[in-house]
Amino acid sequence: MASPGPVQSRAILGPVRLIGLRDAAYAERLAWLDQWIEADAVLPFENENLRMISQADRSFSILVLHGDDTRRMARILRDWRSLLPGKLLVACLSASTPDERADLLRSGGDFVFDISTPGPLAFAALTAGLRRRLAASAPAGAPADAVSLDAPLTRAEVAILEVLHENDGQTVPYGQILDRLGKSGTSEAVKCLQVQIQRLRRKIRSGASIENAKSQGYRGEFDRPRFA
Repeated sequence: MASPGPVQSRAILGPVRLIGLRDAAYAERLAWLDQWIEADAVLPFENENLRMISQADRSFSILVLHGDDTRRMARILRDWRSLLPGKLLVACLSASTPDERADLLRSGGDFVFDISTPGPLAFAALTAGLRRRLAASAPAGAPADAVSLDAPLTRAEVAILEVLHENDGQTVPYGQILDRLGKSGTSEAVKCLQVQIQRLRRKIRSGASIENAKSQGYRGEFDRPRFA
């Protein structure tokens, strides 16, 4: 079974942060990870990473920590779990024992893999885990429930679909969408919204379309007038 390509990885898993402990096997783990997951940021672990990650809380779905010092990794995962309760935390090692894997799971990791884990298997586990996490966080009866998707939606994407559906067929100004996302209507926020809309469009297989209203906002067209 071939490993999933980087484009597929990004489309399904969403943004990924990859942070590793510098040790003798650092490059080997990175090479293995690169076979099945594409990261938006690849960084060596430093103490200030915690602040950086917390400031970028909304911009990624999965945080991967790789290393071989399991005690240190357990401490880091506990810190990350308290700071980022809604993210999927993944620990990757060069090799591991059942006790080490159990300890990292108890410390806050959602998944623990090592280089012996086939890439497609790890990829499938993360995909399923992310789908469960997003399904649990999405409001019941959200429009996303009735739109056919190629990948799970983030909370922000669900909110965008909701406001577009509430105004089905009508242009929704940038400011109204940004208000739903809890953001001010600055030019930078509009640029970020445009990127989010592009990602959302790529995830929609059928059931809805999103059109640009130049310099105004977006218009959603939904196949079903009401959602169960």
